[in-house]
Amino acid sequence: MQQVSKATYLVVILLLPGLIMIVSADKSQESQIDDSELKHAAELWLPLTPDAITTSELRAPSGIIPLAYTAFDPLEDMIPGSDGTDNLDYLKSGLVVVQLHTKDASVLKQLSQEYDFVLLGHVGEEAWLVRFCDVSNFDDLLHDDAVRWAGSMLPSWRLSPALDGTQDFFSLVISPDLESDEFSKLVSDLQEMGANDAWCGSHICEVRGELDLTLISHDRRIIFVEPSSGLVLNNAAASVAVGVNTVNSASTFDLFGSGETIMFADTGLDVDHPDIVGRVAGVDTQFGLDSSPSDRNGGHGTHIAITMVGDGSGDTSTTGIAPEANILGYAFEHDATGVFGRRGSIYDMFAAAEQVGSRVGVNAWGVDANHGSYTSDSRSVDFYVNDNPSFLPLFAIGDDSGQNANHIQPPSTSKNSLSIGASTTISSGETANISSQGPTIDGRIKPDLIAPGITICSGRAEEAMSPLGSPCGVGSHSNGNDLYMSMSGTSQATAVAGGSAALLREFIREEVGISSPSAALIKAAMINGAKDTGVADIPNVEEGWGMIDLDRTILPKDGTTDLNTFYDDYRQLNPGYSALYAFDIDASHGMDLTLVWSDDAGSANSLQNESRLVNDLDLQLISPDGTIYRGNNFVSGFSQSGGSSDVLNNVERIRIEAGSLSGTGTWQVKVMSSSGLDQRFALVMSADSTPANEPDLTTIADSIFIYPSSPLAGELVPIRMSWYNQGVSDTTSYDVKLTDVTTGDVIYQGTRASLLASNLDSFTINWVFTTTGAHSLKLELDTGADIVELNDETVGINNNIATLNLIVSATGLRLIPLADDGSEDPTSVDRLLDAKNETQKGYRVMLRHEGTGNRNISLTVSNLYHINPTNPNVLISPDDNWDTYANRTGQLELGTMGSNESNLSLLITLDDLSANLDTNVLSKYPRYARAGSFYVDVTARYSDDVQVSHTIRLTLTVAEVRDVLVAASGNSGLSATPGDFTSFGIGVMNTGNTVSPYDLDCYSENKWRIELEDSNSSSYEFEPLEILDDKTVNIRLYVPPAVEGSPVAGTTDIISCYVTSTLDTSLNITETVSLIVDPLESFTTEFFDSNGIEVGPSENPRTLSVDNAQIVNLSLVIENNGNKEIDLSVSVQSERTDWPISLSTGMTTGSEMIQFSLAGGSTIVVSIEILIYEAATGGDSNQLTFKTKTDQINQKINQTTLVVSDEIGLSFPDLNNNLLEVYVDGQWNMVTIVVENTGNSQLNLNWNHALPDDGWQAGFFNPPTSIYAGKTVEFTFGVIAPLQEPVTIAAQNILLSVTGSIDNRSVEESMVLQVDVLASQHVSLVTENNESSLAIMRDSTVERNIIVTNQGNQPLESSLSVEIHDSEGNVVPGWKASLSPASINGLAVGSSMTVVIVMTPGQDVKDGLVDVVIVSTTTDGNISYTFEASADITRSQGGLFGSLPLWASSSILVAIILVLAMVAIRIKRTAKISFDGDELASPDIFSDPAHMSSRRDEVLNLGVKVDELTSGTVNDAEIAAALAQSIAPLPAPPVAVPQGRPPSAAFAAPPAGSPPQRPSIPQLPPTGLPPGWTMEQWQHYGHQWLAQQGQQ
Repeated sequence: MQQVSKATYLVVILLLPGLIMIVSADKSQESQIDDSELKHAAELWLPLTPDAITTSELRAPSGIIPLAYTAFDPLEDMIPGSDGTDNLDYLKSGLVVVQLHTKDASVLKQLSQEYDFVLLGHVGEEAWLVRFCDVSNFDDLLHDDAVRWAGSMLPSWRLSPALDGTQDFFSLVISPDLESDEFSKLVSDLQEMGANDAWCGSHICEVRGELDLTLISHDRRIIFVEPSSGLVLNNAAASVAVGVNTVNSASTFDLFGSGETIMFADTGLDVDHPDIVGRVAGVDTQFGLDSSPSDRNGGHGTHIAITMVGDGSGDTSTTGIAPEANILGYAFEHDATGVFGRRGSIYDMFAAAEQVGSRVGVNAWGVDANHGSYTSDSRSVDFYVNDNPSFLPLFAIGDDSGQNANHIQPPSTSKNSLSIGASTTISSGETANISSQGPTIDGRIKPDLIAPGITICSGRAEEAMSPLGSPCGVGSHSNGNDLYMSMSGTSQATAVAGGSAALLREFIREEVGISSPSAALIKAAMINGAKDTGVADIPNVEEGWGMIDLDRTILPKDGTTDLNTFYDDYRQLNPGYSALYAFDIDASHGMDLTLVWSDDAGSANSLQNESRLVNDLDLQLISPDGTIYRGNNFVSGFSQSGGSSDVLNNVERIRIEAGSLSGTGTWQVKVMSSSGLDQRFALVMSADSTPANEPDLTTIADSIFIYPSSPLAGELVPIRMSWYNQGVSDTTSYDVKLTDVTTGDVIYQGTRASLLASNLDSFTINWVFTTTGAHSLKLELDTGADIVELNDETVGINNNIATLNLIVSATGLRLIPLADDGSEDPTSVDRLLDAKNETQKGYRVMLRHEGTGNRNISLTVSNLYHINPTNPNVLISPDDNWDTYANRTGQLELGTMGSNESNLSLLITLDDLSANLDTNVLSKYPRYARAGSFYVDVTARYSDDVQVSHTIRLTLTVAEVRDVLVAASGNSGLSATPGDFTSFGIGVMNTGNTVSPYDLDCYSENKWRIELEDSNSSSYEFEPLEILDDKTVNIRLYVPPAVEGSPVAGTTDIISCYVTSTLDTSLNITETVSLIVDPLESFTTEFFDSNGIEVGPSENPRTLSVDNAQIVNLSLVIENNGNKEIDLSVSVQSERTDWPISLSTGMTTGSEMIQFSLAGGSTIVVSIEILIYEAATGGDSNQLTFKTKTDQINQKINQTTLVVSDEIGLSFPDLNNNLLEVYVDGQWNMVTIVVENTGNSQLNLNWNHALPDDGWQAGFFNPPTSIYAGKTVEFTFGVIAPLQEPVTIAAQNILLSVTGSIDNRSVEESMVLQVDVLASQHVSLVTENNESSLAIMRDSTVERNIIVTNQGNQPLESSLSVEIHDSEGNVVPGWKASLSPASINGLAVGSSMTVVIVMTPGQDVKDGLVDVVIVSTTTDGNISYTFEASADITRSQGGLFGSLPLWASSSILVAIILVLAMVAIRIKRTAKISFDGDELASPDIFSDPAHMSSRRDEVLNLGVKVDELTSGTVNDAEIAAALAQSIAPLPAPPVAVPQGRPPSAAFAAPPAGSPPQRPSIPQLPPTGLPPGWTMEQWQHYGHQWLAQQGQQ
């Protein structure tokens, strides 16, 4: 593999493999949980709503700006990196660091509107980075009361201190306001600055080359530059492979990841691996180094994927964590080199994955550099999750066998990801010694969790050429590679955690019912249920918060006690506020609380050891006795009281050990926002608890409010008292007391009525302080202890007391409100602005000097502030831009009290610059001053003694103007056809002066359906509209589908839409439109088979199976679902013309097309009849296309294909013909049987029968070799019974079977043939000495013995006769022959007797052979026996030799012999003739083509196959061999079998008492010599064959 140093792209660490987890608790504590238990667990998950949202303290500001080089106070220290020229860099870049006075950064929203800048991010502490759109506003910002300091984001602050000039690989943090279409231009510019290779994406660029860092640092698009690094693979070798199901078998819940899509980025994926087939959502290569998605090198990506979602198809022991989840891959590896790297932003990759539906992203890799640092990649991750709060990324923390501190690999150092380390794979678990250690350099707890990651057996990629793991499991790929391999590492642990997160998300979605849980909730729940491994010591640098445990997460328990899980998600807190929850808890079972929030991206420019927390939330648990437990204050694995709030982590936990506390009581949980911006959070708590139901009165900040804060003695000042009921129930009446502790005066004491839950009570009294100096005021609530509260003097924290210290000043200056006529009027500080006619208001004030001497006076008029409706003492900047000023400015000089110069009349003006009552072409509608209550403080003080001052508060109330403009658009000529809709819009503009919600309700006169916007409701609730904002709502008007032709064309519907203000029901505006129904020419078709089952849509119709000669009936149902009559035609197109088709509606009939009219709303059935061609065979098809149309455009097509079923079948239709009756006569007894082809395909036939018992012979005679579809054929079967076989019913039951085959299919049919043996008369006749020829002297008598044997099965009754025949079968005259005895009576079966034949040839009989024919006549017929005889030659025959003398004839004979001998010798010399007998084998007789020279031997070898029979059935060749064992080879039987019994044949019986003689030649077949043979040939070659067989 190519070494890492040769990589040319960003390389990221793959934290290699491991074993799959034990995500579950020890099963000794858990019973197997089925679906009902899963639902039970879900029932214990309960949503939370804060009992109260109250104010809370902000974290104290530090005044420090922490940069990567140093931290400094800009008001106390020298500005680092400032060389004078760069101080004005903001004029070019617009980049400015703004430091606020407070940790509450929500004021930035108002400042950004007022000074026209964009918030880019957090620098650290109270410092924020902004970009001015108009840099001319910079000076004004500097003087804003909310701003402590502002200055240029100096170019030197944008370079990392780690840049020492040796690097050539950089990561650039780019400004969040850079649009994506500007990335390519930035890449081009970077190349001009020295980049050899560069890419840019959201929030980040990565660059290689010798960059000009000076140029880059001055680029307005770049926020920070830091070194980057390359790739290294960490693989901890696995020694023992353990399957993934080790984890799943330990888990007790039936969760499989259904409905989840897990995204992962890795080397690639074997998409064909059997364990993930059908569940790969895709493999994207746009962020990788090449376009290949395959996993060709180490196979790391496939191993990770199958660890998460493999279904164990190849080996169930390797089943992944979420086997029903889908997988979405991003391939980073370069196949050719094995280099692993990324080209593109993590932000953009996550965005692409979320669009595909993924909400869990697994990243089993990291950057092998900047360990523990918060890098640009870490920041990109945090940006994405903060922007997209439902996406949870997981990152491996890395492998480090050296166990170094702060060795977490980025981007696992990000705040919003779930950082995973590796544990061993046992239920108790311990951190693996290869897993990196935390914390991050800025001190955050990392890893978050650990999961099993040592020795896991999971999927191997088929194409992996250099697999990183060792083989395990069973099964192999098609190329022979193993299906699975074993690996270890934090990569595998991350895969386990990712699968577990998917299972938890499935549970929360499907069982708890939260459709889109936040990433913070998933993370909080997993951390809350984690198990502390080994000694109780969480959190620690090895395991973070512990090992993942799904059982404890889903159904937490204390022993056998099920605990409730309370959750709050997407709850938002503003800085300076807190959410309060109250519970009645049995503390003996312990408690677990986890708070998680997806924080804003941390600073790119500050020191690595500075906190990256932007929005700081704090978690508190308050016991019934007031003990406070703070988040992350742990000792030995459990929370301790006291301590300080965590200012580093965006995960806070509180854990109370079971059994450490006892008793029940009301506990309170507080989530407080102490700095930053608005922040959403997730909270999870498990305990034996129920929500508390008690009120809780509490004082708030500024519960005692006096203005001016330093009143004058003798001045009537208003004192406002405020408090809050933060409980969940209403109070009863209660007492309130306000006391001046200094003087002992009771300023107020009274009884207040019931205060509703989550409500504020506030009222104002007037009071005159008579003495100057310090005064201490005390407010007491429920002084009589009449209310049982969550917190008071007896329980919890006493929050019923508030105090205020103030200074009462002596008189010196006084501001006196004046009426319009100039008279003093204290009530004139409160004014009302008529928004419809005014945009400003003036206040007349008298400034009076009540001291001695002339004094210079300074006058200040504050900004205008909005009064918070929920807390009147909280200052809020108004949304409108107001200007406040006095008519006199600069130093004012007043004379001695009582002089003419001691009084000065002033005019204070409050002007709403956002309001404009003038209308013109550009501004068509007046913009009123925004409604609300506002105030301005006017303060006068001695210029040389600021302690002498007086302030009055001017209050301005802008009355609400509720007005709205409603207009319809696109409402002319509205029409639609039935079943369709049309739409128009109603625009609503808020022309009032306050944010206003509106309702829009539309009604149909015909009660037809109306839908507004994207809903299916006819009502729409507007989001509150800002002043002069407008929104147009799309309104869809539906015409109902035509039913029975209605609504008919021309029908009108009237729609009325009402716009109503939800805050002022009198504001109601109506718009009315008309909707006309258009004509609808529409129809539908449905196509059904003969069983009434729909054939299916035309694009995917069913194929119908039919039989040849079948009449097929189909139905085409046509419905006119329009509102007018239509003319239709139905036509059919058929691929075959030999299948007749008929179309009929009952009224109209046609073969190719019919036409008819159909009224609106009516239905008609077109009956279709198709006759299947009788000669069609299996597989024949005909595609039918039916077109129903009104014209060429409006038509419906229905299709189907009729396929003649390719069925095969055989049967014996006449099973009654299963009896064969045989005679014991040595002859074939035949039966003819019919077989039928019941299928529709021609079949090839193969015949078999079972072997009969020994001595029996059976066989088929010329059986047919094929049979046509639907036809029958006959076959003949013959049986020879053994001689002397007794009469028997069912002497044999022979199984006959026939196999029909076509292509690769076959069918077999069989029958049993019963063979009955009949009573039989049968004899055998042989000469005593087996003489075949007998020569007898003329006129002499010869006697010979004939042996007669009863071969039948009945006593023999026979008459005997003898005749002498010539070769023509004619009786030869002159011969005499007789038999003695001439009849046989009662010869026993198997017995023999001798019959004597006497023969005498007369003197005149002709020379030559004659046949002596002996006939035995029985009741069963005649049996004959024949042998040859001749009369002996004893006289001259005449001719040549007969007329010559003996010496002459002898001489001639010798001469002839000599000539013949000489000729023979000559012939022998010239041509040697060899004879091998091949010509004796007729061409159609079997012979072995490989041994043709032995053809004759094979023909004569009649019993060669006898010993080869091993089964109960035989084939044709075996039948022939079996027959040859007992009889000579048979010639082919006649085409037509003769009627009646076959002819009888005589069998010679062996002499009594002696064994049978060997035959001199083979016995002739029953039908005689085979065709083409002579008797001489049979005898000659028969002798040779017998000699070969050892029988001669």
